[in-house]
Amino acid sequence: TEIYTLSLHDALPIFSPGASRTWNFNIVFDFKGIISNGAILVADGNIYGVIGSATSYLNGTVYRVSIGGGLDGHGFTPSSPLNILYRFTGGADGASPVAVTRDGAGNLYGTTNSGGSCSSFSSGCGVIFQLTPSAGSWTESVLYDFQLAYGQPSPLIVDSSANLYGANAWGGSDGNGFIFEYSPNATSSAPRLQNGVR
Repeated sequence: TEIYTLSLHDALPIFSPGASRTWNFNIVFDFKGIISNGAILVADGNIYGVIGSATSYLNGTVYRVSIGGGLDGHGFTPSSPLNILYRFTGGADGASPVAVTRDGAGNLYGTTNSGGSCSSFSSGCGVIFQLTPSAGSWTESVLYDFQLAYGQPSPLIVDSSANLYGANAWGGSDGNGFIFEYSPNATSSAPRLQNGVR
């Protein structure tokens, strides 16, 4: 078993057991002043994560860092490049992403703390987004705009039917938050507050 952890501000470190069963510490990527939010996803020989906001990425971005040799090869290199998959504009596409999760087809899903078309807050109320890979690039789609259900959405969990689950710290019928489900078959008339997203 390997343990993957992420420093909030400095680097992507990886602990891995060597042949002698002693543990090694490797720096896969040094952020060098870029502040990451600390949540990562490891899949298909890559590390995926988000930068909430930074001087170079004002509204946040989703990134990928390759692990040389794959997850079992341990060919880690500190110079692995930070591959930007999507840079948020802060408009209807969202801003300040929280984290990403991945389905079996390789699509990435996540939430943002702000952005979207919500008019109740000047910075927006956040969105659920999808990033779809195609021919070496990624396309962002907004699946849901939180509107009045504003409130620091959590990272998402995706199940085998591609339903997305998460929680909001605020919003809901009395402002204390709610747990939500987003179904691929959700309609635009889905209830937004008490029941989250159906």
